[in-house]
Amino acid sequence: SGGSSLSSEARQQIVCAGIGFVVMAIVAAIRPARRRKLYVPGWIVVFLLTVAVPFVGHSQNGAQRWLKLGPIPIQPSEFSKFGVILLLAGWFARRELARRRKEPTEGVAARKPKPPGFADHAVNALPWLSIAIVLGAIEHGKDMGTLIVVLAIALFIAYVGGVNRNGFIAVCLVILVGGVGLVNAKAYRKERFVNHARRWDADKVDGDTYQAVRAEADLAIAWAGSAAAPA
Repeated sequence: SGGSSLSSEARQQIVCAGIGFVVMAIVAAIRPARRRKLYVPGWIVVFLLTVAVPFVGHSQNGAQRWLKLGPIPIQPSEFSKFGVILLLAGWFARRELARRRKEPTEGVAARKPKPPGFADHAVNALPWLSIAIVLGAIEHGKDMGTLIVVLAIALFIAYVGGVNRNGFIAVCLVILVGGVGLVNAKAYRKERFVNHARRWDADKVDGDTYQAVRAEADLAIAWAGSAAAPA
């Protein structure tokens, strides 16, 4: 419109890319020591935006996943992928630093560590509780793909971070059983898995599974191009 050859979608992408570059430049200018202190405020912003979606979110194609900031819709669940990385990385790093501070130094008699109290357990549970709430908000938007990615990221960081192995296995089993139950509880969830298994069927390629098929095709083309390129 207005003589422009660009579609509204293209203009929207250009604006978002410009905002992204500005944010990137601001973050890059912050010193690492100060940046490390921002993981809690950053997660709080992501948490509030994601949890706001079920209440004031914008619906599109039968799913409520977006917030509208003026003419630009944003999908907070996408930010949760990076947010959960920063939150858990910062939390585990802080926990390890606290553990090292409690270790006896050379020439100093070791003290028996004080057992953690209720307040300690409550503080340690807060990150996981907030992640569970975010996952619930994402599921409300029928975004199973993002839910699985965020959950996988959280579990991977927890494993690498050194959580109790037996407890970790128990939690994974509970998630697996609960996930199977959740998938079977709603028809649309089960349909997502069935559609993905049949994504290359003729009646699916240009419909429900278009994005997945397009992504796989583009990756295959890129791989074939790189393999054919001269060394």
